[in-house]
Amino acid sequence: MGIPCQNHVMTKYYYVYILTNKRHTVLYTGVTSDLARRIWEHKNKTDRVSEFTKKYNCDKLVYYDYGQSVNEAIGREKQIKSWSRKRKIDLINKFNPEWKDLSEGLLGVTKQSHGLPRDPHGRPITASLGMTLIIESPVKNFNDICFPLILKLNI
Repeated sequence: MGIPCQNHVMTKYYYVYILTNKRHTVLYTGVTSDLARRIWEHKNKTDRVSEFTKKYNCDKLVYYDYGQSVNEAIGREKQIKSWSRKRKIDLINKFNPEWKDLSEGLLGVTKQSHGLPRDPHGRPITASLGMTLIIESPVKNFNDICFPLILKLNI
């Protein structure tokens, strides 16, 4: 999944996300302007991530949402952080009932795809030289307003 474009103009988006560990015993809520980079940093335990996520091995992305306002994203992060664990679990269950690691699709690589990039629905993307590949998918934003995600690749 990439950054959505509208009218071929790049728009800055801010993401709120929830990570957990393999046993789902810990939940971590964060905010970022580059979700793919941030999740990569968590998975690789770089110096840029919190000691909390390193200590508790929180590197499984189970929820994310986004909008165009940094203040809205920070507000949403604070709101989620104030919730009880049960309410956070309910949010994750509604968004991602199987608690799959959403970063696999986000980062474009899954174990099953053997490194093939994937479309927003998890299908491997394959193309020949000279092809233009366009993928469109509805994307949900903070306000439950859907708009198309258009990814155009010239190969």
